[in-house]
Amino acid sequence: MSSYDRPPSADRPRKKRSEHKKSSKKKKPSGPEPEHRRLARQLKELEAQGKKHSSQYKKVALDHRNALASALREIGCDLTDAELRGLNRPDAEGEVPLHKVVYEYFALQQGAKGSTQRSRMDACVTKARALCEAGARVDHRNKYGDTPLLAAAQTDAAEIASVLLEYGADLTAKNRQGYAPLLMAASENRPAAVAVLTPEMVARRKSLDDRSGGYAALHWCCINDAPQAVKILLQHKADKNLRTDPDGHTPLMKAAAYNAAACVELLLRARCDATATDNDGRTALHHAAKNKATLCAQMLVASGVPADVVDHHNQKAIFYAAVARSKPCVAAISASIPNFAKTPDAARVKLILEGKRVAADDDEDFSGQGGCFGVGPIWGAPCTGRGPYGARPRWGEASMWRGLYWVRPLW
Repeated sequence: MSSYDRPPSADRPRKKRSEHKKSSKKKKPSGPEPEHRRLARQLKELEAQGKKHSSQYKKVALDHRNALASALREIGCDLTDAELRGLNRPDAEGEVPLHKVVYEYFALQQGAKGSTQRSRMDACVTKARALCEAGARVDHRNKYGDTPLLAAAQTDAAEIASVLLEYGADLTAKNRQGYAPLLMAASENRPAAVAVLTPEMVARRKSLDDRSGGYAALHWCCINDAPQAVKILLQHKADKNLRTDPDGHTPLMKAAAYNAAACVELLLRARCDATATDNDGRTALHHAAKNKATLCAQMLVASGVPADVVDHHNQKAIFYAAVARSKPCVAAISASIPNFAKTPDAARVKLILEGKRVAADDDEDFSGQGGCFGVGPIWGAPCTGRGPYGARPRWGEASMWRGLYWVRPLW
């Protein structure tokens, strides 16, 4: 590149990396500390010094009570003396008043809709804020390991979750099952809670791709067919090609397997890897065909997913659609294959759809294990193909082994 071709911006002095980092950080406006919090900290210092019974402690305690009452009046919720004394006192289940407010909100949310319900739910949110302002521990765990934020994520109490996050609730706290709040909200199909937790996770620089039981939040949202939650996660840069453990399924495969067409569309628009294969060599099209997800199969084929991919069991997606007896899915996949009617696969698919045994390569497939791909006749004609390890399937048995389907009537 000659000097004449240099753009004007090339001669400008370059900023150092440290200057870029400093300019990118935004300082949060720090307001004055509330009076009751300052006095509460002073009370703890006097307790640490052993001056709990001194006149100074009593005076500070009185000032703290008056300042807290004034702050609660501003919030719009007055707590009784009994509630203030039991802020962090657990019951038999290990739950504190913050847990109970979340459950009350959830019970109202499930009840009859109306103005009374809405006002009572707002009162729950106000009480949760009052409890946090009075000094309730926002990360207290019950005997199951659930914090109030985990309970709010599980019950879709998004408004209370916002309040808890304002008071510094831990976003990475996990219960005994290993679920953090975002994973809990995604697995329980709580899109409102996902919408509240995801931006806060990004703001605190926490990963959206943490897994529990091998699944991340995006996998759960695709399984539950929650397109709004999927859209929010994708907007905040969740890994759209993250694989489950140990199956190696991508979010697109989960969406296709559970017939979540809206989620499939969002993932394809986000340019996910539509041709990825799992640990069995199956693409998302295999999963859609296997579960009769015709619309998902149509979108995958239209986006360029090849229909001739053979999995580790030597089977194509169209054979899974035929075994599932889904003629629309077979039609959608075959339309993407040039001159499909003249191929050997067409005759095989026709036999499978008619419920007849497929004899091609019967005793050579699957490393000599033998077997037939297809569904036995509904009247129960004997099948000469061998089952797993050379054994024949028993009458009345319905099982799947190594990708093959044996179905026999019970009579």
